[in-house]
Amino acid sequence: LDDIRIVEDTLVKNGSFHAGFAGYEPFVDGSADAEYVVDSLTEDNAADFTIRNTGDAAWKVQLKQNNIELEKEQWYRLSIDAKSDIARKIMFAIQRDGNKHDQDWTLYTGEKEKVIELGSDYQTYEIVFQMEKETDLESVLSISMGAVDETQIEQLHRVCIDNIKLEKIEPQNK
Repeated sequence: LDDIRIVEDTLVKNGSFHAGFAGYEPFVDGSADAEYVVDSLTEDNAADFTIRNTGDAAWKVQLKQNNIELEKEQWYRLSIDAKSDIARKIMFAIQRDGNKHDQDWTLYTGEKEKVIELGSDYQTYEIVFQMEKETDLESVLSISMGAVDETQIEQLHRVCIDNIKLEKIEPQNK
């Protein structure tokens, strides 16, 4: 009985944050002002960002996971649950790891990142996409909470993210 493993049925590691930030890289640029924790007191183990200043670009406050494996021609569904205590936008995508590849951040989830408007209650947001590029075993999942759509926010607020899933799905009609 010692060899029991629990394996998540998703291609993203620790999407429920039950192992803290294991598998993730929270990032706050020096020009932004934010703190982050995995909240297990008021949330069910959600990534909880307290943001005082988003900075002046979307990427200046981020939650990332590296080494996401995407196969050429495969269809996927990427979903997240998210909320904020003020009305604001965030965006999410899976893309090429530009840090490893000449700053080429080609998006795999469509023509541009999915921009979503958050409310005060959790909602599930998803992107359905086909991997049209060559197989990439080092893709990056990025959830950007900085100045999305060039809207810098200098009001104290919280953004919570939970239940991140990436699943292979049947081919869809385009």
